[in-house]
Amino acid sequence: MAALFGLQVRFGSFVEAVVGILLVISGATIYIAYKAESSFLFKLSMIEGGVLFFTIGFASVRIARLVEDMPTSKIRSIAMGLVEIKGKISKPLNDYAFSLLKKQKCVWYVLEKYKRSGKTGYWEVIEKFFHPFFVKDSTGSVLVNPLNAAVDVPFTYDSWGNLREQVLVPGQELYVLGTAGDNPYVKEATAVKGVEDIMIQSAHAPYYISGKDEKGFVMKYRWLGWIFVIAGTGLFVGGVFFIIAEVI
Repeated sequence: MAALFGLQVRFGSFVEAVVGILLVISGATIYIAYKAESSFLFKLSMIEGGVLFFTIGFASVRIARLVEDMPTSKIRSIAMGLVEIKGKISKPLNDYAFSLLKKQKCVWYVLEKYKRSGKTGYWEVIEKFFHPFFVKDSTGSVLVNPLNAAVDVPFTYDSWGNLREQVLVPGQELYVLGTAGDNPYVKEATAVKGVEDIMIQSAHAPYYISGKDEKGFVMKYRWLGWIFVIAGTGLFVGGVFFIIAEVI
């Protein structure tokens, strides 16, 4: 959900549900206002958009503060619950994938194609590989399931700009914020040294995998968060002001 606004992070199921509802409501209001040529509904959509932006901004600032306050765990001492780890990708649980554009062995990738619908364009996922892989540090290794994670790594584009992909490759440094839970692959993973009964996975908490360090994450989401908060407040106050001015 947050990726729609350039924020590659999951806020958690509750906040994302609220954002989804606000998106539907504000979008419907704008559509009806356009069809009915209603200035009042346009002003109402400003208020709804302000609440939407404020919610996203507040959630982003909250996550930045959470990450800043959370100590980085050594893999050997991971406990169940929300954790933060840093390490290198070692290998996939099963097989490697092979990226189309970078043409290299990887443990995760997403390939997207640019499409147009009328006057608007969008990126559509046409191929993906989301299998679990191991991340290791100096103390051990742990299984990471990237399913439903917000993965923040650079895109690689083809020469025409119509295809792009994101990849995670062996040896790549990663920062992971996610939920340590039960490892359903424990029987298959017993040959790997590390926290064999734990897998980092998606839950109700934020889930974020990045090639950036913690400092870069905190700076990005704190600044973007405050931009959304300020913009949301401005839209809300402006909408209320214009509605009051119209009534008076």
